[in-house]
Amino acid sequence: KLPKRLTESTLMSDDLDSVAAHEHATWEGAAATYADNMSPLTAFAGQIPLLVELARISSTDSILELGCGPGDVSNQLAKCSPSAPVGQIGLIE
Repeated sequence: KLPKRLTESTLMSDDLDSVAAHEHATWEGAAATYADNMSPLTAFAGQIPLLVELARISSTDSILELGCGPGDVSNQLAKCSPSAPVGQIGLIE
């Protein structure tokens, strides 16, 4: 189900609750598509060891993924750097 589109007047108004509801509905609608189409290209395509190397993540570092979606990237980071604590923050309501 696609979210109801907001009008320009609503977006330009001070009705922050309507804008927040629209953003939440949009991201909720995109979550499955992201998990099906993007996660395989990021978390499961062999890029995580490269990220660990380029970011110079060591066992003394802590990792926090913001906007983690399904958490695939941070879960793979935890597997590549088992000594580094990994946390995730995503939108949950």
